[in-house]
Amino acid sequence: DLLITDVQSDPKNPAVGDSVTWTVFVKNNGESVASDFALAIDIDDRPQESPIETIEIDSMYSKQSDTFTFTTEEVTEAVNYWFMVDPWSTQQESDEVNNKFLKIFQLPDIEVVNAIPDSDVPKTGVDIEWTVTVKNIGAGSSPSFYMAFDNDENPNFLPISSVEIPRLEPNKTAEAT
Repeated sequence: DLLITDVQSDPKNPAVGDSVTWTVFVKNNGESVASDFALAIDIDDRPQESPIETIEIDSMYSKQSDTFTFTTEEVTEAVNYWFMVDPWSTQQESDEVNNKFLKIFQLPDIEVVNAIPDSDVPKTGVDIEWTVTVKNIGAGSSPSFYMAFDNDENPNFLPISSVEIPRLEPNKTAEAT
C-alpha cells in the first residue's frame, strides 16, 4: 500500500512568481516490496493523465519511507497541485484510493488597515504626508506590489506617488509613506 504522507513546499507560502520546491513524503505501508512505479505532480485531480512531471522509483521495501522533490518554475497563476504515487496502478495495493495528495495554493488578501496623516489639522497649501499600513489577511503570500497615493477616484491613472511594498507573508503588515 503506497501512500503520500505529506507534501511540503519551499517557500512555505508560495506566491505567484515563485519557483517552488515540493518535498513529497512517500511510504510503502504494505507487507511487500513495491518495484518500478512512479510519483507524479499535476495541476488537476487526474495526475495519472499527462502529469507535469514524474519521478521513476525503482523500489521501496515494506514499511520504508522516502522523500522526493519536484521543482515548479515561476508559478504564473494560483493553481492547486496534485501529487500521486503509482499513478498508473502498476502495483497491487490493499488501498488504491489513498495515493493522491492535494496541496492547495493559497492566495493573499491585502487590506488597508490604517491611514494616518502627519498633521491632525491640515492647512491650505501645505502638503500632507500619509502613513498607510497594509496587512495580508489571506493564507497565501503576496509577491511585491505597488500602493498608489492619489487625490481622485482613479489611482491607477497618474497617481501622485506610488510605493513598492515587498513580499508580504500571511498575517504580516507593511507601512508606506
